[in-house]
Amino acid sequence: MEHIPLFGSTLYHLLAYFLFYSFIGWCLEEAFVAADTGEIVNRGFLNGPVCPIYGCGALLVILLLSPISQNILLLYVGSVLLTSLLEYLGGLALEKIFHTRWWDYSNIPFNLQGHICLKFSLLWGLACLVLIKLVHPTVEKTLNLIPFTAGNAIILILGAVMIVDLIVTVISTLHMNRYLKELDRIAALLRASSNQLGTVISKEALELRERYDKLADAYHKSTARLIKAFPDMKSLHYNDILNEIKNKIRFVRHK
Repeated sequence: MEHIPLFGSTLYHLLAYFLFYSFIGWCLEEAFVAADTGEIVNRGFLNGPVCPIYGCGALLVILLLSPISQNILLLYVGSVLLTSLLEYLGGLALEKIFHTRWWDYSNIPFNLQGHICLKFSLLWGLACLVLIKLVHPTVEKTLNLIPFTAGNAIILILGAVMIVDLIVTVISTLHMNRYLKELDRIAALLRASSNQLGTVISKEALELRERYDKLADAYHKSTARLIKAFPDMKSLHYNDILNEIKNKIRFVRHK
């Protein structure tokens, strides 16, 4: 007797595709950055080897554009528009939630508010053609060869790990802004103290400087991976402090 998938056949396949393409997307990011910079850096928002935005994008393309997959032109144009919309909304949502811009295409021609640009949108369209025409048919056939019991177990385990990773990363990212806010407050106190006393360094100023350095070091240690993953990251409210930390990380890395 054939095993019935735990999530129901449709949901089972969607979850499997999401997890698989989130991993493949991470691999593509790693390969692109390694080829561009010569460095191996975890480019994912999460700690694990997944980029959920790729999983979401692949699912949207598969679900919405498969009906027009025989028309290459429509498929390409639809892919460009769909992936561009996802990247734009994703960047905007992350900016609103964390008060941080994670990537910025402002220096690339034909960009929209730095969230998307024509160059990468056209590339996403090509990637989707490869996905629909070459990759996904093989993935679909391979998934159907996996026993449902094993598939259910894999989805449950990987899904649980991703959820835990997401929670940990969100908490850590929210702490980033708290660190930056406190660092900005101390920096303002130091500037005020310096203006009042001129060249005289007070005990209070020394204590503030020591606290600032400790906080900056703690922030550096807790966020170094994310800063390396998103070198164009910008804080909407405390970007000067963030740039100082980023410069410190670059100095330590190249020392």
